[in-house]
Amino acid sequence: MRKGLNIYKRKDGRYEGRYRIIDETTGKSKYRSIYGKTFSEVRERLIEIRHRLKQRRPHSDALSLLTMKAVSNSWLESLSSSLKSSSFWSYKHKLDNHLTPELGDYKYADLSIEKLEGFVLKKLLRGRLSDGSPLSASYVGDMVVILKSVGKFAAKQYGFSNVMSLVTQPKVRKKDVVLLSKAEMARLDHEIKNKFKGDAAKLGVFLSLYTGVRLGELCALKWEDIDLDKRIIHIRNTLQRIRRADSLETGSRKDTPLTELVLTTPKTESSNRDIPIPDALFPVLRSAYSSGFALNGLPNPVEPRLLQYRFKSFLRSLKLPPIRFHALRHMFATNFLHQRNSDYKTLSEILGHSNVSTTMRQYVHSSIERKAECMRLFSF
Repeated sequence: MRKGLNIYKRKDGRYEGRYRIIDETTGKSKYRSIYGKTFSEVRERLIEIRHRLKQRRPHSDALSLLTMKAVSNSWLESLSSSLKSSSFWSYKHKLDNHLTPELGDYKYADLSIEKLEGFVLKKLLRGRLSDGSPLSASYVGDMVVILKSVGKFAAKQYGFSNVMSLVTQPKVRKKDVVLLSKAEMARLDHEIKNKFKGDAAKLGVFLSLYTGVRLGELCALKWEDIDLDKRIIHIRNTLQRIRRADSLETGSRKDTPLTELVLTTPKTESSNRDIPIPDALFPVLRSAYSSGFALNGLPNPVEPRLLQYRFKSFLRSLKLPPIRFHALRHMFATNFLHQRNSDYKTLSEILGHSNVSTTMRQYVHSSIERKAECMRLFSF
């Protein structure tokens, strides 16, 4: 095949040139072929056909009938084999519940930046389906990401101009992560060390506080992933509750759950990592070591939502602030950097980030005690 041209020499000696058209009924691409005795003959005919098709796009009859719904469904279908189930159902949920009801019936060629920006504004002001209250800028931003991805797909697949690229991404106000103070962390640490007694929630808190593992990774952790001889924790899986693949067929039948717990590999390669076991954590793991999943020693894992509930109950019993479980990961990152000879690169790899900037931007916090300590040392 000549570079840049879809032309082949066949076994029968003829040359075959292929070009793409749009199926008028489905809006999907199909390939057609032309044949000739020489490469030059096929090349000239192919250039002429492509030029003629380009002149018609995107105003051909088939393309002019394509709706936003048809294009976005084709986009999602094109990604189905490469996306993890959790990402696929997240995209599909936003399409089915927000994007398609509002924009799906529009002819794709008729979508304007005004209509798209109006959709974004509506979702920011009253987008919640249950009560018409505002949706968060972060959630609406996810929809804008989908729009932009659909726009790139439509431009490449059908030749539409990419008006989606002009949609403004909502500005997300960064929320401060609520963390425990140094004294509160000391209380939490003391309670776990002295009153552990095989409690799954306490072991989960201790693991997260001393390794920074994510909630899903923690619930997926098995004792076989913990090598006490080498003092290494191998992070290879994550546990998620996602929508069942057959849920569209079963609908809301009471005898069939719409979601299921899935043990799967982490989303990124950097999340597959080995974490050295800290000295403070080692005795707890050694005393609790068993088989099955690490948090309960059973063949079935602890569900992430159940662990979050137990964590909140545990905090209430200690009269500590109601922080999120994910805050333990932030607290680990901040405390790690307060250790002597620590560095951002090592922390980034322990947390499973693909780059150091993510670690610095999102996971490192300075407590009021640390700020006061630095200010006391300040002078000219």
